[in-house]
Formats: sequence, structure tokens, C-alpha cells
Amino acid sequence: MSPTIRIWGISGPLGMIVSGLITAIMLAVGAISVQSAQPDCSGVGFGQCIGAILGSAIGQAIGLIIVIAAWFLTGMFAGWQAVRHIRKLEPGITDKQGWSVSTGRGCGAIVAAFVMIFLIGILSNLLGR
Repeated sequence: MSPTIRIWGISGPLGMIVSGLITAIMLAVGAISVQSAQPDCSGVGFGQCIGAILGSAIGQAIGLIIVIAAWFLTGMFAGWQAVRHIRKLEPGITDKQGWSVSTGRGCGAIVAAFVMIFLIGILSNLLGR
């Protein structure tokens, strides 16, 4: 039981660190932003303004998809690492069960990231920052 607890206790935080680093790098390079930049439509036609708005929205969506994929993949990687080590302790784990655990960890990483963002938003509004 003790090795299993150590495996889960190490793989989870390592996945969080990797996911956090990926998100921080993407924020630093501007691939994603906290507040979306509104395109400047002064002096351009209606069609060009709509194109700029759609381009900005598509760019934000692509950035968000990349971040969500990074969160999912780091969660899956952490799950795979855990299953790989647990298989040594419990050799009866099937491939399907291993994939279920890895996919569950990936989905859990996405949910955890959204809950964290939601809570940070609530706390920042409560604290007036």
C-alpha cells in the first residue's frame, strides 16, 4: 500500500507542475491571454472589422484548445506513469483499465484547472484586485 500512495503522491504534483509550466509559458509568449484584445475597427470597412473580430475569436479559441490539450495530456501522462508503476504491484490490471485510469486523470486535470481558474476569479473579485 505504501508504494502505491507514494506513486500517486508523486505523479499528481509532477503533472500539476508540468501543466502549470506549459500554461505559464503560453501566457508569457502571448499564446493565451487573460483578457482578450478587442480589434480596432476605426477607419476600416464593415467586412474588415468583422474579419478582425472573427480572427481574434478564432485565435483565442485555438490558444484555449492548446492549453486544454496540454492539461489533458499531462494528466494522461501522470496517469500512465502511475499505472505503469502500480502494474508492478498489481499485475492483474488490464490495458483497458490502464487507459481508463489515464483518461480519467486527463479529464480530472481539465476539471481541476477550470475549478482553479474559477476560484481564482472569485477570490480576485472578492479581494478587489
